[in-house]
Amino acid sequence: MSIHVVTGATGLVGSAVILELLRQTDVEVIGIVRSHTRPVGERLYAALENAQRAYGYEDGVLRAARKRCHAVAGDVTASLCGTTGALPKRVDQFWHCAASLQYEDRYKHEIYATNLTGTLNALELARRLNVSDCFNYDSTAYVAGGRTGLIREQVAVHGGVQPG
Repeated sequence: MSIHVVTGATGLVGSAVILELLRQTDVEVIGIVRSHTRPVGERLYAALENAQRAYGYEDGVLRAARKRCHAVAGDVTASLCGTTGALPKRVDQFWHCAASLQYEDRYKHEIYATNLTGTLNALELARRLNVSDCFNYDSTAYVAGGRTGLIREQVAVHGGVQPG
């Protein structure tokens, strides 16, 4: 069986990627989930249930999640994504979906730790897991549409005209 690892598994994009992998394939999915007050498995399945409802997936995808999707504690801001659980020695595909969606300068350190260092840590983990097929990278932050150049921290509206 093919094995895929997903960072940001409880996030908007990561949970959708997991549901699509479960719906379209027979792969086993390992979601890397930050530890909080709830166990990582509970957090992952709750996120998948929310995504299932939000995206209108049939209930069968949740049954597939219980059978073929497993949570491993980790944090992309740490070396090797801070993984503490048992991981396989070989993975077929790695999906890096974790990101900080903060955009204000005051969150600069969090943004760099998650989006830059986190990506480097995900690449490091993918190498350690001997990813055989590919490393998939989804960026969810800083979409600027067709705008180029310096893009300031302010609300933009269609046509580039600022409100009032």
